[in-house]
Amino acid sequence: MKQMAEDGNSAARSILKLLENPERLFTTTSLGTNLAMVASTAIFTAFMVTHFGDSGEWMAMIIISPLIFFGGEIIPKVIFQHRADSIMLLMVYPLIFFYKILSPFITWLSKASAKFTSQVQLASAEERKTFSRDQLRQVLSLESQTVDLGVTEKKIIHNIFNFGELRAEHCMVPLIQMTALKDTATMTEAHDVANDSGFSRMPIFHEKIYNLIGILNTFDLLDQPVDGTQITSLVRPAYYVPPNKKVDDLLKELQQRGLHMAIVVDEYGGCIGLITIEDLLEKIVGEIEDEYDKPERT
Repeated sequence: MKQMAEDGNSAARSILKLLENPERLFTTTSLGTNLAMVASTAIFTAFMVTHFGDSGEWMAMIIISPLIFFGGEIIPKVIFQHRADSIMLLMVYPLIFFYKILSPFITWLSKASAKFTSQVQLASAEERKTFSRDQLRQVLSLESQTVDLGVTEKKIIHNIFNFGELRAEHCMVPLIQMTALKDTATMTEAHDVANDSGFSRMPIFHEKIYNLIGILNTFDLLDQPVDGTQITSLVRPAYYVPPNKKVDDLLKELQQRGLHMAIVVDEYGGCIGLITIEDLLEKIVGEIEDEYDKPERT
C-alpha cells in the first residue's frame, strides 16, 4: 500500500492517511457496522410485522439473525482477509464519506473511550501499587527470597505489623515479677533496692502490692541522704491503664505525657503488672539490654 501511494495512487494515499489514526478508524467502522445492523433489523422487522402481523416479529428475529451474523460478520471478514488491498482501494472513498458524516459522534466516542480507558488503567495501576497487610507479610516472610533483606530486618518488619494487634497485657511485666517498694520504705531501703535491681523507676504500693499508688524515680534519690527518712515525698503519681489497652495507643500517650512507665490495673483497680516504653520497643526490635540489666529480670 505504501508503494502504491508513492507511485501516485490517490486511494492508497487516503488509506495511509486513515491509518495514521487507527483508534478513530476503528471507532468509525464499529459505529457504522452497528448502525447498519440496527437499521437493517428495524426495517426488516417492520416489513415482516406489516405483512405477517404479530408473528412477523419473531419470524424477523429468526431470519435476520443468521443473515447479519454470516452476511455482515463472517463472510465479509473472510473475503477481506484474502483481498484486503484491492477491497480497501474500492471502499476507501465511501469510508471517508461516512468518516466525515460521523465525525461529531466519533469525536465524542473517542474522548469518552479514552477517558474510560485512562480511568481503568489508573485504577489498575493503583491496585498494583496497593498491598494488603497479609500480602506484605507474605513477601517479607522469613523464607521468602523476594525481598533482599536480612533475617533481623524481616523480623523487625513483622514485629511492626504485629505491634498494632498487641494489648498491654501482652507486653507487661506481671505483678509476680515486679520489684516494688512499700510507701513506708526509708531512703536507705530505697537506695539498696535501686542498687540491687538496676531499675531507674520503681512502683510504690500501700500495704498490699496490688495497691500501687505511685512511681519512684531512683534519680531523685541522688540528692537525698541515706537515712531513715521515708520516701513518701519523692513518690510521683502513677499512670494507670487497662489490660486491653492497645499498645500503639499506649506508646503515643506515654510519649505525649513524657512518661516512661504505666501501671496495668484490672476492673477493680488492682495492679496486675507494669509496662514501660522499653517493654513496648522490645516488641519491635527485640531485647534491649543496658549495663544495669540483670541476667534475669525480677
